[in-house]
Order: sequence, then structure tokens, then C-alpha cells
Amino acid sequence: MYTADVDGQFNNEGINLTGQYSFNLSASNQLGAFVRLGQVDYATDFDAKDIDQGLLGFSWSHVFGGESRISSVLALLGGRDEAHQASSPFGRDYTGARISLAYPVTHRFNLFTSLGTTSSEYDGAFFGSNINREDTLDDVSIGASWRANKTWLLRMVLSQADNTSNTDIYDFDRTQIMLTARSEFAP
Repeated sequence: MYTADVDGQFNNEGINLTGQYSFNLSASNQLGAFVRLGQVDYATDFDAKDIDQGLLGFSWSHVFGGESRISSVLALLGGRDEAHQASSPFGRDYTGARISLAYPVTHRFNLFTSLGTTSSEYDGAFFGSNINREDTLDDVSIGASWRANKTWLLRMVLSQADNTSNTDIYDFDRTQIMLTARSEFAP
């Protein structure tokens, strides 16, 4: 569950339930399936954006042999955002793929990278266009994580995203640098 404010005012909130099942094919290969169901509710002025979400995905994880112990994950997903209002153009079908690699430099310091793409086909046209909106989001990220001690994990990520849309206002490039510190408390 989350809630988001924009300029100090409520914008939207969401809730979702995620389930995942994984099984080992071998010591170095694992298959998985996941499903997520959720809902996003916007402030009254933006009710046209309210949606129910459904997502289904499959993954394959592989740990390469040898001393490097590099791990990889390939994930494929598909989903549907169902708009609450019949006239809303914000319903969409989407598919995507992601590949991630991680390299444990030491038992406390890891390097990782991820490359993904998601294609979306919306249910309606935007801003008077007679063509339904279609977007393709491509992103890449690199990062490092360091476990300072048993409870603290520090993480830095540099990411670049490029959204291409047939509705020009939704074209964007975004670069982000994220620094996070997470503490895990155990009884």
C-alpha cells in the first residue's frame, strides 16, 4: 500500500497483493511465476485515471559456475490496467521483458545492472487524437550495494529511462540517481 502527494496535496494511492512461486530446476537454475493484483485510486479531479491492475510474469534465474558466481534473471510479463470509467483512455494492455545481472565482488559488496522494455497499448486516444496511444518504455540501470553490517544495507543506483509515445506529450527521457540506506531489525 502507498499514498502519493503532489505539492503537498493528495494525488493518488494504491494497494496490491503479490504472489510468487519458484522452484529449482538444478543447483544453478530456478523458474518462477508471479501474479500481482491491485488498484490505483486518484484524487477526485483525476478519477479518469482510476484503475484495477492485473500482472502475470515468469522468470528464469541462473547462477554461472566458477569463482565469479555471477547471477542473471530473465523476466517476461504481461498485464492489464482496467479503467474504472468506461470513457477513460487510461486502461491499457502491456507486455515487457527484463534481464538483470549481479556480480558479488565480496560477500558484502555487489555490483548489478538491469535492462528492460515495456510496450503499452492504451484503450483510447488522448488530447483529441483519433489514434489510440501506444508507448514503449526502455530503461537501463547500474548500481552497487554494500552491507555495512548485519542490519544496514547501503545502495546506489544510476538509471536512464526513455519513453517513446505516439502522443508527444508522453515522450520523455529521465535520469535518476538514487541513494538508499535500509536497516533490517530482527527480534
